[in-house]
Amino acid sequence: MPRGTGANEPWEYIYLASLIKQHIGELFPGLILDGVHAFRVTRNSDLYIDDEEAENLLRTIEHELRRTSRGNAVRLEVEADCPKDFLELLLEFFNLSEADAYKLDGPLTMTHLAPLVANDAFAKLKDRPFQPARDPALPPHADFFEVLRRQDVLLHHPYDSFDEVVELVETAAKDPQVLAIKMTLYRTSGDSPIVEALIDAANAGKQVTAIVELRARFDEASNIQWARRLEEAGAHVIYGVVGLKTHCKAMLIVRRDADELRRYVHLGTGNYHPRTARIYTDFSLLTSEPQLSEEVATVFNTLTGLAGYPGLKKLMVAPFDMHSRFMKLIERERDNALAGKPARIVAKLNALVDQEIIEKLYEASCADVTIDLVVRGICCLRPKVPDLSENIRVISIVGRFLEHSRIFYFENAGQPRVFLSSADWMPRNFYRRIELAFPIETPALRDQIINDVIPAFLNDRVKARELQPDGTYRRLGPEGEEPRRQAQWQFREVSRERMKKLGGSTKKTRADRLVPIAVVKESGATGADEIGDAVKKKILVIDVGGSNVKVMISRAQRRKFKSGPEMTPRELVAQLKSLLQDWTFDAISMGFPAPVRNGCIMTEPKHLGPGWTRFNFEKSLGKPVRIINDAAMQALGSYRGRRMLFLGLGTGLGSTLIWENNVLPLELGDLPYGNDHIIEDYLGKSGLKQLGEKQWKGEVLRAVVLLKKSLIADYVVLGGGSAKKLDQLPEGVELGHNRNAFLGGVRLWQTDPHTRRPKWQIL
Repeated sequence: MPRGTGANEPWEYIYLASLIKQHIGELFPGLILDGVHAFRVTRNSDLYIDDEEAENLLRTIEHELRRTSRGNAVRLEVEADCPKDFLELLLEFFNLSEADAYKLDGPLTMTHLAPLVANDAFAKLKDRPFQPARDPALPPHADFFEVLRRQDVLLHHPYDSFDEVVELVETAAKDPQVLAIKMTLYRTSGDSPIVEALIDAANAGKQVTAIVELRARFDEASNIQWARRLEEAGAHVIYGVVGLKTHCKAMLIVRRDADELRRYVHLGTGNYHPRTARIYTDFSLLTSEPQLSEEVATVFNTLTGLAGYPGLKKLMVAPFDMHSRFMKLIERERDNALAGKPARIVAKLNALVDQEIIEKLYEASCADVTIDLVVRGICCLRPKVPDLSENIRVISIVGRFLEHSRIFYFENAGQPRVFLSSADWMPRNFYRRIELAFPIETPALRDQIINDVIPAFLNDRVKARELQPDGTYRRLGPEGEEPRRQAQWQFREVSRERMKKLGGSTKKTRADRLVPIAVVKESGATGADEIGDAVKKKILVIDVGGSNVKVMISRAQRRKFKSGPEMTPRELVAQLKSLLQDWTFDAISMGFPAPVRNGCIMTEPKHLGPGWTRFNFEKSLGKPVRIINDAAMQALGSYRGRRMLFLGLGTGLGSTLIWENNVLPLELGDLPYGNDHIIEDYLGKSGLKQLGEKQWKGEVLRAVVLLKKSLIADYVVLGGGSAKKLDQLPEGVELGHNRNAFLGGVRLWQTDPHTRRPKWQIL
């Protein structure tokens, strides 16, 4: 407990368990207390899922998560003075044996000390703040696609900022020339800007495919949340591969460049997780190299079930061929050494467990291949054993940042080959996961790893510990006048020097923010428009329909209530005030199912009660209000350039035409359409009920094609609740998403960055 408020004041702390023990009599009055002893139980968190038996993997994992919250006990920790009879009682209750019990002379858990990290009193004990630098090839506001058409870019995180990766995804989501984005997601942050960008891309009409691994341990709940949001945005979500974990880190962007369709690729050794990218060491390769990007596309086709694995030249892919190809690379070094050619192997990884790989390394060592292994964690290989592993050296580096990158170097008789990977040399990585190992072939980037990165690890004399033949580790230090080299310090200094050259900015980058990025975006940013076009207000969006009123303050925060033919504007306001007491906002956008001109409702709606045309919403709600036709609002959220016709298939028929900055709400539903009917009678809910679904679909497609031609639209977006019934659409016609109404409501408040006037002209 604090004794003072300043950073220099003395502080004292007491464990909650100690406080409870001291006052236990007050908590249980009237009882005779025989003794008070604290204990701690660890439960099994494994998920037991039969992929072939589970009909719905998502629901199965959700059920297992609920079950594991009360999983079987696997360990019992008690205080050292805990009596034997009390311990036996606990063991019996939790169905544990004496081997599962641990007596501790001290606190049972240290996790409660984590808040102390944020205490100013301990600031002097913390590491010096580190600000990642940008790669010189990708300065602020760089055209990513232009850069990657000229050259490959290799980023070394956290010394190189992960912001560039985030910005690439966000740029792709906004770029009208980008047609598709495919990505694997194993772990990401709870406020992931990358997933938000994918949602924006899907809302903008791009083809988004996300392979979400639901079984990423301890991140299952977060991944389920993101998977649902991606699906709601219209993305194609694949819940991993049956029997395998999708552990590889890959992204594919398909873009329509001026000369051709081109693929842009990101391959990494670490997760798409901006927070862990600040404390884990990893590599990112950004490239548009044709053959490599084509092979990445083949991998995605394989994972999505569109093609079998054909075998690739550049990429090694587990569980298909990664293990066998690594074995052949080791064998080649062995054979080169026996032939008198240069031979050497350097591998940096988290764990070395695979027995066959270890045996091949022993063979290579016996053939006089020099082998250096940097293994952070478990290593089942014994180095420096006579006549077995004399030429193998193993070190472990544990520093400020968690060493997570995997690097593989093979001398190859003087023609070195370098691979980066998401995989360790473990059976689970080779046979039970989808993994990638990718080559670094650009000479400058390959030389950077060979001449700068690898030697820094091998020559570390501060944080490195060397594995001995008996399984113990010996801390390495400088010998004689040898300098105190430290790999991570060396990389940090290079990054700091680069920051100075680039201007020495001390502003925190996106990756260092603690404020959730998603909140910032959803309170105002459009998510699909030019930089500098953001809305500075927090917008409440109201979508008034004939059956329901939907209220949104972000894509994630939605509420609704029934409307119907009896609803009046006063009843709407009363419902809103009751529903929104805990929400704060600056302005309101309202989509209304009737003609709207200059922000005023022109006619009474067909499917609601009376009194709407002269009602003052700003006075009643106490906030600035902009009103637009409901179809126009959803159309504005669906628009991605050129000339777009939007048709809302709901209770009636909404329609809007958008080109450039012009929004023209239409009333196509009143057009004559055979036998003294209007088109809305056929395409609305009444038409669906009278015609039946099959005939209704035919009428919709016929009308859509005619309207597209008549209005010279480049493409048609179909929204509304009934649109999802259409499973086959003609060319130039696509399904929208009702949640685009939120984006349209936000866009309604956009201003031109030069004139500060409203960006969109509502005609």
